[in-house]
Amino acid sequence: MKTKRLLALVASAALMLSVFTACNGGEGGSEGGEGGKEPITLVHAYWDNPESSVDLMTQLYGKGRKDFNDTIGKENNLTMEWLHINSNDYGTKITAMGVANQMPDTLHQQPGAKTKEMGEQGFIKDMKPFLDADKEWADTFLEGMADQVTFDGKQYAIPIQFAVSAVFYNTELFDQAGVKAADIKTWDNFLAACQKLKDAGITPLCLPGEANSGWAISLFTGQLVQRIGGEEIFAPIRNLEKDSTFMQDAFLKAGEMTMDLVKKGYVQDTYIGDSVDQNYATFKQGLCAMQCQGSWAIGNYNGDDSTIKGKVSVFPFPEVTGGKGDSSKWMGKTDNVTISKNCKDVDRALLWIKYLSGETFQRWTVEEAGKFPTTNVEYDASKCATEVQAVTEISGSSTGVYPYIDECLGNTFGKEWNNCLSAFFTGAKTVEAAFQDLQAYNESMKAKGGSEKAAE
Repeated sequence: MKTKRLLALVASAALMLSVFTACNGGEGGSEGGEGGKEPITLVHAYWDNPESSVDLMTQLYGKGRKDFNDTIGKENNLTMEWLHINSNDYGTKITAMGVANQMPDTLHQQPGAKTKEMGEQGFIKDMKPFLDADKEWADTFLEGMADQVTFDGKQYAIPIQFAVSAVFYNTELFDQAGVKAADIKTWDNFLAACQKLKDAGITPLCLPGEANSGWAISLFTGQLVQRIGGEEIFAPIRNLEKDSTFMQDAFLKAGEMTMDLVKKGYVQDTYIGDSVDQNYATFKQGLCAMQCQGSWAIGNYNGDDSTIKGKVSVFPFPEVTGGKGDSSKWMGKTDNVTISKNCKDVDRALLWIKYLSGETFQRWTVEEAGKFPTTNVEYDASKCATEVQAVTEISGSSTGVYPYIDECLGNTFGKEWNNCLSAFFTGAKTVEAAFQDLQAYNESMKAKGGSEKAAE
């Protein structure tokens, strides 16, 4: 079965992304050359460890690396090794490695401004010349998939998975409380469902409060910002325009609405100390009814340690009555791979990149790990997790996607955004104080002449 309906949504990402960063035309120079056949080991960096992770996608990377090393790698005297960098530190450490000229040969690359910064600093290669040189490979990708990694005519990474964020829910717990997901259209509907779940003795929602988990809070609060103010609210901020500010209703109200969930007892009691992994565990053990996550979580929900296999479905993030945001749009992104400036053998590194975006691995991605492929690969829907079909069906009426906020702001600014959310969610600061501090950072960025590099 060839499924393109959900994946085609990302074709609108170019329009959404242009809200935050301009993409202009241009040409990139060709890289690489004749690669030798002497035995070589190349290192690939990622934010999880295939040897210990329970996430199905991460485990699939381990399977893929072994398969590659045993086949294509063996034929070309190439061995791929894995470098695990903790997800909380990934962007910072990769950037530091770039500055020190010690980058891994290939790496996973987050999209948006994070890609733009890495590309403009010369830390990662323009992949467009390699695609231009292999039209058959280039033609396998679905339309629009490279929009979030293409800037000024240069494509700095190859998209290998696509994800959207929504509210995943435990169908069994919803049934116990008499809650119907189809009835949750607005924020008031969502609050009513939370109260009904709480009255039934069920924890409605899990959110993480551990330090460095702001990116996961952003999957919730960030969508509230979009629903209230529209995705265009970030354009002046990202562009460091003179009057840009976080001290406006969409941000402050979104923060207060998030904290209202805590005040009403709709979030797990241990939220302040809980990590993202603990949130996954809570949801997978059937101890809360909802989790707002990206579709990358599907692999986690179907791991060997999960008690909720076959009991998870999804609904779009609710609209906010009177808000400016288009509620038919989903927060979406690609996971991408690329080649670094320090790669020891570009030609053989390309073999690994093409493997990850090739037919076999792309089919495994959706059938075994529950992620969405970025190519027009044929796959068997009957082998996929039930959540894959649920996301595909319910997203059919979507009109497009908008980027993840920390990624559209960039490595440094994005981290400040995440830290702001963590600060008020854990009670370290009030919502207003947290956004005041973030605005002070915004002002400091403007004072440095609009260059994020000055803040690195």
